[in-house]
Amino acid sequence: MIQLKESVERETGVLCFSEINNDILMWSHYANSHKGIVIGVDPQILCKQITSSDFDSLLQAVRYDENYPRVEYLKEFNLVKQTKMIVDKWYFTKFRQWEYEKEWRAIYKPGLTQFPKEIIQSVYFGAKFNPDKRDLWIKQIIESGIKPEMYQASLDKTAYKINFEKLE
Repeated sequence: MIQLKESVERETGVLCFSEINNDILMWSHYANSHKGIVIGVDPQILCKQITSSDFDSLLQAVRYDENYPRVEYLKEFNLVKQTKMIVDKWYFTKFRQWEYEKEWRAIYKPGLTQFPKEIIQSVYFGAKFNPDKRDLWIKQIIESGIKPEMYQASLDKTAYKINFEKLE
């Protein structure tokens, strides 16, 4: 069964999303300690793009648990059923302490996936994002024809939270 797991991992791409954009821990973990960016996407366009693709794909919320998921292998070997069970258990389950992330995952065939420009609704620049690079990014975003709302993050002075100021 280890060979089946390795085969599934080789043939599967994972794209991760969160329902929230202002969690300090997430900015620390996933946005290079507030030096990165967060891109807000239109969930309806994302769902349509993922589910209308020509390959077997999934988009669903992650489940959080105390224990590793168990895969019950079928007595009668069926590769399609086994693969779907493995993907569901392995890719959509995380340790309960990550629950604050409110994560969703899209599972699809790996490789370059083209999304329409309209999927990008917003761009959030981290509190420690280089201001010179921010201006370059804004210029490139505008020149590309993408028209998202753009925000600059700052760390609150009195509480453990992130504030966003809309950029004009």
